[in-house]
Amino acid sequence: MNRANSLSLSDTSDALDTGEVPTPNWTPPLTKLRVYEAVYDLNRTFEAALLAVERLERLEFFESETEKDWLAILKTRVDYLRASTNSLLVENLQEYEQAEAARLEGITRAWITHAWDKARDDPNDVFFKARDRREEIQQEIVELQEALTRDPERPSGSKEQRVRQRASQRRPKGPKKRSCNPLKTKTI
Repeated sequence: MNRANSLSLSDTSDALDTGEVPTPNWTPPLTKLRVYEAVYDLNRTFEAALLAVERLERLEFFESETEKDWLAILKTRVDYLRASTNSLLVENLQEYEQAEAARLEGITRAWITHAWDKARDDPNDVFFKARDRREEIQQEIVELQEALTRDPERPSGSKEQRVRQRASQRRPKGPKKRSCNPLKTKTI
């Protein structure tokens, strides 16, 4: 699992120490800083372990060749462990940093493009755009008027008016029916 991509805003240095690895979509800068600090602390700890082994060698407490060889092997193993760990961490950090660089490059390009376009824009372009739009509207009006004059048999008015007209033609003409409701009687 890629540890560099698995950090979240809720991470704290305590979470890094305990080995909790949540999985978010994005790593905020504060957590990114903590990752680099943790890598630094880890390397300092490896260095402290190497210095401790060297101190043991200098104290000459271990006198036999076997014990001295064992200290040399221990030093080599700690150094190997540091190199392997750093290799893995750097690989994961590199993946994260490349993804972050690509994301930020897209944002930067958008800003540069926007700034460049804005700098190139002529303030009088607004008037030209308004003139072009006015001409488009006038052309649409002419086309609509031509469409109306082409079809003289087309009934005038909206579709709603035509529907009402047809409905009124279908109704039988005669007196309106009165309500049978006794409460609606007129008194004189």
